[in-house]
Amino acid sequence: MKAIQDFLAKSDKTIREHSDDLKKRVYYLKEIGYIKGEHLFYLLLECCKHHDDGKANFSFQRRVSSKRWIPFDPEKEIPHNVLSVYYLDKTQYEEMDYLKIASAILYHHDYCDEDRVINEKWMLIDENLLEGYSSESLSGDEIEYLMNEGLYGENLIVLKGLLRRCDYSASGEYKIEYPNDFLLEKLERTMQRWKEKNENADWNELQKFAIENRETDIIAVASTGMGKTEAGLLWIGDQKGFFILPVRTAINAIYDRVREEILQEEKLEERVALLHSEALEYYNDNVEELDITEYFDRGKHLSLPLSISTLDQLFNFVLRYKGYETKLATLSYSKIVIDEIQMYEPDLLAVLIRGLGQIHRLGGKIAIVTATLAPFIKQLLKEDAEIEFKEKDFILDKTRHSVSVKDGAIQAEDIVTQYLENKKSGKSNKILIVCNTIKKAQALYEELKTQLGEIEELNLFHSRYIRQDRKKLEKEIRRFGKTYCDEKHKILDCQNGIWISTSLVEVSLDIDFDYLFTELSELNGLFQRMGRCNRKGVKNLDKYNCFVYCAGEEVKRGQKGFLDPIFYEQSRKSVTRSRWTFK
Repeated sequence: MKAIQDFLAKSDKTIREHSDDLKKRVYYLKEIGYIKGEHLFYLLLECCKHHDDGKANFSFQRRVSSKRWIPFDPEKEIPHNVLSVYYLDKTQYEEMDYLKIASAILYHHDYCDEDRVINEKWMLIDENLLEGYSSESLSGDEIEYLMNEGLYGENLIVLKGLLRRCDYSASGEYKIEYPNDFLLEKLERTMQRWKEKNENADWNELQKFAIENRETDIIAVASTGMGKTEAGLLWIGDQKGFFILPVRTAINAIYDRVREEILQEEKLEERVALLHSEALEYYNDNVEELDITEYFDRGKHLSLPLSISTLDQLFNFVLRYKGYETKLATLSYSKIVIDEIQMYEPDLLAVLIRGLGQIHRLGGKIAIVTATLAPFIKQLLKEDAEIEFKEKDFILDKTRHSVSVKDGAIQAEDIVTQYLENKKSGKSNKILIVCNTIKKAQALYEELKTQLGEIEELNLFHSRYIRQDRKKLEKEIRRFGKTYCDEKHKILDCQNGIWISTSLVEVSLDIDFDYLFTELSELNGLFQRMGRCNRKGVKNLDKYNCFVYCAGEEVKRGQKGFLDPIFYEQSRKSVTRSRWTFK
């Protein structure tokens, strides 16, 4: 009888040839530094060598060599991942190595209930095995390990996940990883371009902190406008990285900044991915001269070195669904930047903290880079996730906001008065209005349109626009909200205009308005909104530039889940204590 590895794994490849394809990927991962330790390297090679040995059974060989499709028959066949375990020669391994290899192979596909098959279908297993092999080769203790520690053991996650990744990459014939050999060079070139415009340009203290602590888990709390995105990228350096934000608009903005300003559109398909539920549509609208489907698939396979993502695209591994090890194994050799952590609801925050703890234990690095961070989150990260961070705060030494707090609902008359007064006196007149709901934003837009007439300066921006219109509005608000109008950054951009929006503008939109009129949501959201007004701290501050409206009882009666009544009430008490002046 021919050797096991001379049987077919696919219609055009033997088990040996397919296993060799997997092993090439293992050597490549080791070469670029993604496999930590010689023992893991050895175990993974052995898994790759034997993962498909179970295809050496006559039923599978009949199906794979047939010119017509023949379905798997569960009454007569056993999934090959189960049979592969019985072909392992346990005499070739130390006991624990054998059990780890067997576990990874057993669970590298999700074809069946492995426990039921092994314990109930042993006669069918014997019928499918080649001569000389038996279901009795697994002892009761070994089966117990496979069904318990082998399924849930944290020390097996990376091995199982990497085996899956190598198998999927080899079967799909796509590159398992693209190396990050470009990011630091591109960031330095970006700095050189900035120096050409301003000879004094340099990385600030936040960004230098990120550079100096690349191999450390960090927490950096920094004022809006300090360059947290660049700090996160500098911390990632030339390693595999994931940049995670809570809002798609912010993710799109950072993706655009990376591809346009830092990468300058060079080799996007090998460097940066967008991961959220509308990524394919965003590529289609914004990325030219690429095979969009292939580009999207590379991101989905986690093959690109830098990914900008929502939480749900990655951290669903916390739920431990079948195959979750693939994502967690990838994150185990990656660097993860969490931006604007304060925006997550309690359930998502719990998922995030649990996930960060698992990533940390497996070797991944974490950076929390945010404008605000509640003390209880720090405590959970330390006690529950068991991560010891190096922490530092970075506050702009400039007074940027003078705040007037008003009782009651936001008033169109106040905005009209400010707008017309500024226009008459020739002041820069960029006004941002932020409402807590789309319904309120739409109503206020109609009120202002009635009072000001049909003027081009009045704009509305929220999440219910169709994709094409929303894309256009995103570009317009970023263009309108720039701080300077010259490349040397010496002349302030002065325009007339009113933009009405929702919390959509709170995170990672680099916009700089002269005045803010906002409903109170809660303090974290308020600080984010204020970060869109006098963002650089270079504008005149002789009068109030932020107006905060506390609607009081009206908000609490109308709660529909978007405002927590306790957070709102405590925030209202805080902001009404005195006139604020903020940095």
